[in-house]
Amino acid sequence: MKQIPPDNDSSAAYEITEQKGSLILCFKGRMDIHSAAPLMKDIFAVLTAKKPSAVSADLAGVSYFDDFGALVLFEIREFMTERQGKFGLLNVSPGMRDILEQIRFDTCIRCVPVKKKRSVNMVMRMGQAAIGEAS
Repeated sequence: MKQIPPDNDSSAAYEITEQKGSLILCFKGRMDIHSAAPLMKDIFAVLTAKKPSAVSADLAGVSYFDDFGALVLFEIREFMTERQGKFGLLNVSPGMRDILEQIRFDTCIRCVPVKKKRSVNMVMRMGQAAIGEAS
């Protein structure tokens, strides 16, 4: 069991179980503003090293969960989505479900628009020449 931050009563902890190329992250303690960044740093290092095809977050042992806890789950889901992996939640309490519903966790997917490089056409060249940017 990995403690975040170490030896602190208000800390979070997680344990990893591996099953056929998938990981189960069993969270314990608090998932809040104090534990979010260290949890993500540690977990992303593990996910990068192990390259699982699927990750499940088991929240049965979580004693406190707020929007920063939701951020941890959101970032793990995004990490897996970017790598064509699967992500799921286990043992979500009604309070956690309310927070996740408020932030629209099920429908919120980060969309990064792909910027297509514009090809330089005649009008653009004339404009660049007019303002002295022509190469």
